[in-house]
Amino acid sequence: MANGIQGSRRLFWRNVKQECERMCQNQTFGKWELLGAMQALSVYVLIRLDEGETEHNNVDHLLEKAVILIAIQLSHDDFDCHANYVSCRNTSESSWQDWVYKESRRRLAVIYRVLNKLIFFEPAAMCNMPAEFMIAPLPAKRQLWEAKNAQDWNTQSQTEPQGQISYALAVDGEIIKLDQGRLSCRDAWLPYAPSDKEPASQIHNNRSRHCSNWWAEWCSGMDGMGGLIMLVASLT
Repeated sequence: MANGIQGSRRLFWRNVKQECERMCQNQTFGKWELLGAMQALSVYVLIRLDEGETEHNNVDHLLEKAVILIAIQLSHDDFDCHANYVSCRNTSESSWQDWVYKESRRRLAVIYRVLNKLIFFEPAAMCNMPAEFMIAPLPAKRQLWEAKNAQDWNTQSQTEPQGQISYALAVDGEIIKLDQGRLSCRDAWLPYAPSDKEPASQIHNNRSRHCSNWWAEWCSGMDGMGGLIMLVASLT
């Protein structure tokens, strides 16, 4: 893939085309297979952008079609549970594998949303994220993501409960804490109405006062994905 030989590029993109066609035709993928397919497609899209247009990589329409079809199937998992994240976490013991799956989806979504900020990417129109956010939810802390097994992950979760807090990048480029009641345990957005206990001006002032602290909190535990978030924030 990396040697730049013409024959290898032709073979690579022929294989990508065949793989995309297979993805478009398959309706029996499980959730991990769907996740893997979306991850593979993100790599193909990034390679296509890096190469520019060549005689071998005229697969843009097929790439977009595959992303849309796999994303539709993957989104069906969002509606298995309508309870918010806090309720589910309080009533059942979270599985490490479930968390890895959800966090993998979050990180994958970040990549696609960053792509949409840099180029026009038609599948991004499928995202139903609230208009007040550019990217949400943001990736979790490095210590949780790099846990080698369930025991390590449980230890990190108990040692630093703050690591389970979700953050978002607002449209003004600031990091904010995300109200966990806004997300289902599958990261689907739930109906939300701001509390009328505080006027909007007071909410805005409180947020402005805490933004620098939230940036520091989030960055303190972030890995390489943090660079992508900071890139998008710098574009506002």
